Amino acid sequence: VSQACQIRGASFTFMDGVGAGLQALAHANDYLRLHPELEALVLVAADEVIESSFRMLERMGELPQGAGPSLYDPQGHGGVPGEGCVALILERADKAAARW
Repeated sequence: VSQACQIRGASFTFMDGVGAGLQALAHANDYLRLHPELEALVLVAADEVIESSFRMLERMGELPQGAGPSLYDPQGHGGVPGEGCVALILERADKAAARW
């Protein structure tokens, strides 16, 4: 995406299943801390909820046994497979405070 949009600078990709978004957030925080010349950076994260996600949530006790995807089941009590994406702008506290 960064190449298609001709965004210059560092670009990182994290593929770690459910924890990829948190891993990317931690890395972005560290990167901003280690590069004082940067005032802010953009973090974009996406993940998907698939069958294995439902099984994991089931084992954790967050969903009842057999809940699973229930897209067209009127008696369903699980969830719907899908995808999600978020974009965050991480900015240094002093720079953000100066704008207020």
